[in-house]
Amino acid sequence: METCISCNEKIILDPVTGEQACSKCGQVTGEMAIQESSYSGEPDSEVPKSKMFYKRFLPSVIDRNNTDAFGKKIENRYSLNRMRIIEKQTHPNSEKIYNRAVLELERFTHSLQLKSMIVERAFYIYEKAQKKDLIAGRTVAGVILACIYVACLESQIPFPQKELDELGIKYSMKQITANKKLLISELDLNTRYYPTPEQYIPKICSALKINGKIERYALQILEKVKTMGILEGRKPANTAGAIIYLTVVHHKLLQTQFDIAKQAGVTTISIRSVFKILQGLFPVKQ
Repeated sequence: METCISCNEKIILDPVTGEQACSKCGQVTGEMAIQESSYSGEPDSEVPKSKMFYKRFLPSVIDRNNTDAFGKKIENRYSLNRMRIIEKQTHPNSEKIYNRAVLELERFTHSLQLKSMIVERAFYIYEKAQKKDLIAGRTVAGVILACIYVACLESQIPFPQKELDELGIKYSMKQITANKKLLISELDLNTRYYPTPEQYIPKICSALKINGKIERYALQILEKVKTMGILEGRKPANTAGAIIYLTVVHHKLLQTQFDIAKQAGVTTISIRSVFKILQGLFPVKQ
């Protein structure tokens, strides 16, 4: 234990200045116990990189307890009520709408299991729509779903319509499509997207828990079919579903036409009609 050189008393630490001083006479030893940290100049890795973080305001909440931070009763209730009113009027309506949009987008992100790329692009489209005053007269959730639809089109990813129906979200595709067309026309967005069977096969195989070997076999059949040109003009989902069912039959798996049609978002009749064409070209080995 260090002692003072003058009075031989205990040396203590000053938490404010970081200096060591004598507990009796107060003489400073001149040594700094707390070292100042050096700034590296590199950005903090914990700082959120999403634009949505900065659009969500964190308002203060003045509750109805009428007490201060120490739990003491505040007598002037008129001033507190006035502060509550001012606090509600502090944030403009546009900021409140942005906050509502962020909450809705986060809800759909977790429900539909969207990628961060799609979420960021959807919020950027929503920002542009808000600046052009396209939100007026429409629900925030409806416009957010349309923004997600446009972001999926731009990224060439199928819109998760089936998941949307399974969750029971009360927005029809007719409403979403109408909002999507408005966003595309008013914001001049490029969404020329034509889905291909290659995009449906991995998704269907993943939903049915079909292993990668079977999926690669299905993609090989698809490549042979494309070179023949016999299924041109068919819906990509029908082609993908029929090829997967043909693969299932070849490998004697347990998945049925109904299971595949449900995951592809088509009917069993559509899969069966394409399957009959493929069955003649790729017969099942006994």
